[in-house]
Amino acid sequence: MAEYERSCGREVFEVIKQSKICYNPTALNRFGDKYNIEFDHASDDVAEMDVIFHNSLVTSELRLRHLPVTGTLEERKQRLKKHLMVEEQLQCIKEAILRTEEGKSAALMLIKQAIPCIMHLENRVGEKNNNDVIINRC
Repeated sequence: MAEYERSCGREVFEVIKQSKICYNPTALNRFGDKYNIEFDHASDDVAEMDVIFHNSLVTSELRLRHLPVTGTLEERKQRLKKHLMVEEQLQCIKEAILRTEEGKSAALMLIKQAIPCIMHLENRVGEKNNNDVIINRC
């Protein structure tokens, strides 16, 4: 995270909050979504206004991260994509840590709730065993 912040000059989660572009390599419509970094700006099916919008979006996202805005659209997209991938990984790590902290208290609560159930089961099994012994003796 420190390396990311040195390269951008900003805190990663501050950048993520302000970012409008998305990085989702599994999205079905990623090549047609002008907000996705994977947007196919060279396709014949894409409207010119969408290409202009995507171009300005990439430029503003690079500025947000204090990255160079020079080069072709494809070069700028590749530069931005590297940072988006790192941001995605850092966001996943943050969420995993939060789930772990919340998960410990939730798991403890489940264990506390399970104790009466286990004791009830033990009592029922004990009763069943006692009844079986009585029946077998008769």
